[in-house]
Amino acid sequence: MLKKGSSRKGERRRKSVNAHQLAENSAATSSVQKKAAHKSVVVLKEIRAGAVALPVAELGIADPYRGTAAGFRPPAEQSYAPHQGVETQWGGTCSKRKSSRWIWVGVGAVAVLFFSALSVFTYANMKENHNPQDRMTGFVVETEEFDPSSPLFVYQQDPQRYLMECLTVLQKFADARDVADVIPLVRHQPETLVALKTRWQPWPSPPKIQSEMDYDYTLAESGGIGYITIHGVNNNNTPFDVYFTHENGAMLLDWAASTGLGDSRLSTVVRNPPTHPVSMRVILSSSPYYLPSLPEDEYESYKLTCPDDEAVIWGYVKRGSEAHRKIAALLHTNGELLESLAEARAIVKIKKTEDLSAKNRFFITEMLHNDWVMP
Repeated sequence: MLKKGSSRKGERRRKSVNAHQLAENSAATSSVQKKAAHKSVVVLKEIRAGAVALPVAELGIADPYRGTAAGFRPPAEQSYAPHQGVETQWGGTCSKRKSSRWIWVGVGAVAVLFFSALSVFTYANMKENHNPQDRMTGFVVETEEFDPSSPLFVYQQDPQRYLMECLTVLQKFADARDVADVIPLVRHQPETLVALKTRWQPWPSPPKIQSEMDYDYTLAESGGIGYITIHGVNNNNTPFDVYFTHENGAMLLDWAASTGLGDSRLSTVVRNPPTHPVSMRVILSSSPYYLPSLPEDEYESYKLTCPDDEAVIWGYVKRGSEAHRKIAALLHTNGELLESLAEARAIVKIKKTEDLSAKNRFFITEMLHNDWVMP
């Protein structure tokens, strides 16, 4: 049925125009598809080509980026070659691993050349100086020699041997349970044998001398006699200092020096002051105590102690005397460039002062020997 205001002729005219437009659209679509196919091939061949705008509306392809920010498109994919860096320019870049490998090869080659040249130079130098007469002289290796007249000469020849002998004697002395077993091990002096028979007592506890870390030893001489002193502790942690001397081809324990034997004990001297000088093995140290009758400008004051005695006495020696010079030299207080000692062992002679009211005050009349070994 025809609509109002239309005719059959007009209807045919409109159909003809629509058919013509449809044919033109079909041709255009075919042409666009061919061009699109052609441009797709170009994109595959030229990776670096710019993006191609396609008539997606005419082709009926949905645009996935429609409605996003203007001009937004995904970044172009980068191309990678196996085991190579990113190709940023034509031909690609060199691998960093290969570059470092070549650097190390170069360093190794330089090192090989250097040591080869050094070996050649050394060999040539040795060959040139093969004749001993042509070699440089001026470096003389001297062997250590000791003075045969020194009291320490016998120990310096083989100190380890004599130390082992001392340790053997000490172990036998500590294991002894009768004075008869001790007499062959000790140094014989006039006052020793008598005192040994009356004062000897068994060793209080086994000495720790199995390891070199348990003890220490010193080598010294005094009054023309050399001796070895072993310092250590027993199993009950009591300390000991034992003296040894070399006599008649054997090492002997100096019992009098090791026990601090004197004419009397300090405690006995304090209770019953002697009226004549007595010989004592004591430990000397400086003292700040003075009396009006014993002023500092005339006397030097010292503290006298003994390891196995709790008694303490103060000894005074006349300044400028021979005894004062020897004690000052022993303690390094004579002004020499040496560090002063806090204390030192010595054998001295003492007697009571004239002032009987000055308790525990004695005169030091004579300095006999450094340390406790008597010649």
